[in-house]
Amino acid sequence: MRMLLFILLIILLLGCKQKEVPPLGSQTLAKAIKQTHKAGDAIILTFPAREEAAPNLLVNYALGSTVLKGKKSENEWQYAWPDFLSQKSGFVSWVLLQSKEPLPSGHIVIEPNDARQSLIETYLGPKSIRAGGVDESMLVALPTDPYDNLLAEESSLRITHKLGALKETDTLQIRKGLVWKKLYGSRKAGILLASASYENSQSKELSVQVLPANAENFAISYDRLHAYADGHQLLTLRTSIIKDEFGNPISDGTLVNFVAQNTAGGKLNSMGKTIGGIATAQFLHPENPQTWEIYGHITGIAQSNSLQVEFKAAFADFQMAFSKDNRMITLGPVRSFMGQLIPDGMRISMRIKSPAGTVHNLETSTRNGIGQMILAPDIFPAGAYTMELEIGGIFKRITLNVKDGQEE
Repeated sequence: MRMLLFILLIILLLGCKQKEVPPLGSQTLAKAIKQTHKAGDAIILTFPAREEAAPNLLVNYALGSTVLKGKKSENEWQYAWPDFLSQKSGFVSWVLLQSKEPLPSGHIVIEPNDARQSLIETYLGPKSIRAGGVDESMLVALPTDPYDNLLAEESSLRITHKLGALKETDTLQIRKGLVWKKLYGSRKAGILLASASYENSQSKELSVQVLPANAENFAISYDRLHAYADGHQLLTLRTSIIKDEFGNPISDGTLVNFVAQNTAGGKLNSMGKTIGGIATAQFLHPENPQTWEIYGHITGIAQSNSLQVEFKAAFADFQMAFSKDNRMITLGPVRSFMGQLIPDGMRISMRIKSPAGTVHNLETSTRNGIGQMILAPDIFPAGAYTMELEIGGIFKRITLNVKDGQEE
């Protein structure tokens, strides 16, 4: 009887004993936790509850470490990963910081989420190149998923470029997060368009200006209203359409220098900028007859032919009048090639040699076809002076007896 009671007591005690929960070990958890996730997916780690207070979960990822606090649900601890962890691709390790048993640990891999709309960041430069296939620009594309993660290596990206009617598409593989493509200008100047695409995602349109190459030698011509040296009208110079070696008109705004060398060896310069490959410039007619040699050039690049331009005298003679004391000398009215008065502002020069041999130079200009010069008594005392007057390339030499006193 005593033996029977003892056996019943043992059975009762064994029946009341709580079932033991197996310890948390890395091997058991590794099988239960999904090892690979897509960026943006919800990630929740669940562990059997062993303590009243949930232990912290230490997570190490590419940008540092963080500690997550768990929530108890029935007999489990749940650790929901925030967005800044679940949306960042890469290798992530974790350790459960429990106090009484070995520390369970593991890792997961978060892959870029290319199932959603991707983003493509593109860079293109330089923004201008020369025609001819020598200069180059480069398109660089960095495709990412919606969470700014670089897409997987060796994913295929398409780069499309178009110049005129020619359009090409290249399929390239992503290397170290990016794709690059060199773009060359053709023989024809224009605008080169380029873009990148990945599956159903496209980049913005980028452009490169394909500029003409260096200018080739060119021709110049001139135009004028008349051939007289009146110091008033304009000589207009014009280039042919200046082109590069491929037949493209050179870029607008290219500076063309025009040089005119006169009979005396002096040089005049004028400049013009191209529009549609043509540059124009102007020179004012000289005031005395002469011949100019004119050429144009683009500094260090191209040069034009030479032109011989002749300017004839606008008049053959001029009149002079003198006051009684010969101290006021009046020239004119001077009449030009059609009998009209010469333009205002034509230069008159006079070289005066005194009896003592001193030389003075005086200048004035015409107004209404007339010019006047006055010999001041404090500079020119009474005496006989030799004078040489010049206007419009016509010279006259006189000897004048200058007197004291005012004109009556």
